[in-house]
Amino acid sequence: MESFGTSPLTYLAGRYGFGSNTGAILEELGYQVDISPAVPIDFSADGGPDYSAYSSDPYWFGEKRKLLGLPGSGGYVGWLRAGGTALYKAVTSPGMRRIKVGGACARLRAVERIRLSPEDYSEPEMRRLTHTLLRDGVRVFVFSFHSPSVMPGGTPYVRSQGDLDRFLDKCRRYFDFFMKQLNGVTMTPIQIRDVLANGIAPIR
Repeated sequence: MESFGTSPLTYLAGRYGFGSNTGAILEELGYQVDISPAVPIDFSADGGPDYSAYSSDPYWFGEKRKLLGLPGSGGYVGWLRAGGTALYKAVTSPGMRRIKVGGACARLRAVERIRLSPEDYSEPEMRRLTHTLLRDGVRVFVFSFHSPSVMPGGTPYVRSQGDLDRFLDKCRRYFDFFMKQLNGVTMTPIQIRDVLANGIAPIR
């Protein structure tokens, strides 16, 4: 507030930073949107939140149901994707990794866990995820990455200028696909909240 002259309205927790009291604290501080959920990842083994049962759809939460939860888009793709988190954990368990079952499932497009992020995921993978989510009825997509990734050496994903050039090109190609082929539009989290507040959105 003192530095920028306005209070923040959108919140993003660190990987393990969202807990049982977070919603109440955000309401008290006047936040309107939370973009913390990393669908469909389960961090509970490390003491963090479990987002494996979340969908990529936005939802209202908090005591007054005025906070918008806006998950980072993600999910399972492939012809075995109905197995969800349980199947994915099985094929990527230590024993299965030793015999490369998880890799085989990915190469065969049987089941892959993909998030809408240029960090770790290719543009074709992000397209496959988008098509899958569209078929599931999802109409709000959250594209995300760590801001230091636009600086060489800032994250493991971008270590050099060449990495940065490839990273940004991947983003541009996905945006071209989303906006030109799918007729998608871009909005800020607050703009999305305003649109949904005047319509109907799922409530968790």
